[in-house]
Amino acid sequence: MVILQLGPQAAEKSISLEAPEIDDTYVRAEPDLLQLVLRNLLTNAIKFSHPGGTVKVQLEKTGAHCLIKVIDNGVGIPVPQQQRLFTHQTHALSGTRQERGAGLGLFLCREFMERQGGTIAFNSTEGQGSTFWISLPRSA
Repeated sequence: MVILQLGPQAAEKSISLEAPEIDDTYVRAEPDLLQLVLRNLLTNAIKFSHPGGTVKVQLEKTGAHCLIKVIDNGVGIPVPQQQRLFTHQTHALSGTRQERGAGLGLFLCREFMERQGGTIAFNSTEGQGSTFWISLPRSA
C-alpha cells in the first residue's frame, strides 16, 4: 500500500521502486504505525536519490523476527549526521531536488518501532547510498 502511494513521487524523479511479492509473512505491529515508518523510510530514500536511481524494499525472515529493508543508491549520509540521526538533534537536509523536511521523521520512527517491540537501524556511505531496516517480531 505505501509503495503504491509513493509511486507518483518516485516517478517524478524517474526513480525505480522495487518491492518483493507479498507473501504470508506476518509481524506483530500496529498497522498504522508500521505504515508511517515505512512511508518515512521510502520518502527519505526517494528524496535523497538522484533522478534515475533505484529504491528497493527487501523482506528477510530471521528466526523470530522479520527485517524490512529500504535500500537506495542515493547521496548517502555524512558521518557527522549519522551520529545524530535518530535523535531530536538532527537537522533537516534538502533532497537532491531541494525537497525539504522537518528533520524529525527518523526520531519518530525510532519511537514508533520501540513502542511495537521492534528496532530500526541503518548503514550508509556518503556518495553511495543508504540501507535502513526495521526489525519486528514475527507472529505465528
